[in-house]
Amino acid sequence: MDRMVTVSRISGRTGLTLIVWMTFLGGISPIHSQQESAGPTIRTEQGVLDGITVAAVDQFRGIPYASPPVGELRWTLPLAPNPYPRGSRDATAFPAPCMQNNSPEGLPPPSEDCLYLNVYRPARRSSQSPMPVLVYVHGGGFAGGSGSARDGSPLAGAHDMVVVMINYRLGVFGWLGLPGLDAESADHASSGNYGLADMAEALRWLQKNIAAFGGDPNNVTLAGTSAGGIGVCALITAPEGERLFHRAIIESGECTNTSGYIIGHQAALQQGAAVAAKAGCGSAAAFVPCLRSKTAAALQAASAGNGTFTANVGGHLMPRAPIEAIASAAIRSRSQGSLPRAPPTRST
Repeated sequence: MDRMVTVSRISGRTGLTLIVWMTFLGGISPIHSQQESAGPTIRTEQGVLDGITVAAVDQFRGIPYASPPVGELRWTLPLAPNPYPRGSRDATAFPAPCMQNNSPEGLPPPSEDCLYLNVYRPARRSSQSPMPVLVYVHGGGFAGGSGSARDGSPLAGAHDMVVVMINYRLGVFGWLGLPGLDAESADHASSGNYGLADMAEALRWLQKNIAAFGGDPNNVTLAGTSAGGIGVCALITAPEGERLFHRAIIESGECTNTSGYIIGHQAALQQGAAVAAKAGCGSAAAFVPCLRSKTAAALQAASAGNGTFTANVGGHLMPRAPIEAIASAAIRSRSQGSLPRAPPTRST
């Protein structure tokens, strides 16, 4: 389905345009196989990417936009990616989805090392002027899905635009709240929204690098379906942030006070404590190091039966329910300030 059902537009001092309640993003279709050929190369801040051309669309798959959130970086704000080994990276294979119970068909097994994105652009352009950019955030209840599960080629090829699909941390890996994790943050009340921080970091990487793909960093639309739509809503209502995007599309995202996918911070902390107890972590003071020492499979098992791990209200990314910020016209300018981010370096 590719037509708008109901459209509501909110414009304000920010210059941000919000379009809500569409059905599906027309032209974004499931992954499919087409004739592939050797593609172009692109230079990013981390080095050279070697892509692939599929039909009339250049694809750059599995681009790291952050360092792997593993080991001591589990449940931390995302760090910038490392330079590519030997100065270049093969970008012809789709990355692993983030950890989840299901394995999306046709993709590698889920992994904690999953902070990657895919870029699609027309191989033959009708104009050499910078192209608009669409960044898509997949749905899946913050527990499943992958940025690789849909193909951005139809939109990119037919409309002279750059289409970007992103991964972000899911389930207990992306949304765990604990007092010990709060204590590691600057405002002491922000754990549990690591998936949202991933979305912001992907946008930050794109601002620095999308021009190399022919995209316009000043014409970025952020779109998301279901849980992805909730993520979009959260980012447009974050109290401070860089101008990382300029328009937003929310599709079937329950960005409301009654949504089961936006919970209070105390609820997130109680859920986190239940996970720690089930994982055999004895004392609250030891919850964080104990859980960081567990395998991904053990954490998946400990999170089972403990409810939905999801976005929570509290801390710097979502200090208030997004719908309340919209209703009170409290969406502030993104021309100054910055979204929460990790320090430049971190010992591991």
